[in-house]
Amino acid sequence: MIQIENEILLIRPYAFACNQISNLLDDHFNSSYKAEGASRLPVLAIYAAYECLIKEAKRFEKKELLPIESHTSSDKSSGRIGDIDIIDEKKREFEAVEVKHGI
Repeated sequence: MIQIENEILLIRPYAFACNQISNLLDDHFNSSYKAEGASRLPVLAIYAAYECLIKEAKRFEKKELLPIESHTSSDKSSGRIGDIDIIDEKKREFEAVEVKHGI
């Protein structure tokens, strides 16, 4: 940590190659966690990727990435299609991603 005039620099971004990112995520997802919620980690990682894609890819022009729902209810009871949902400009389902931990 570097302190500069009462400001603390907490994070320095690094440029990683795609395979490095993939390996880091794989290690993270497959670590043994004693706390609940490990199955949520891949959903969060894929959602973060979609947050970037939706801003950059022409395919997602005029599309909206819906907020992540609680992981405690089924898609059927929440009315959602998947863990990650994208709708079009008319609020119709455009794309959904269902994430299964370990698969």
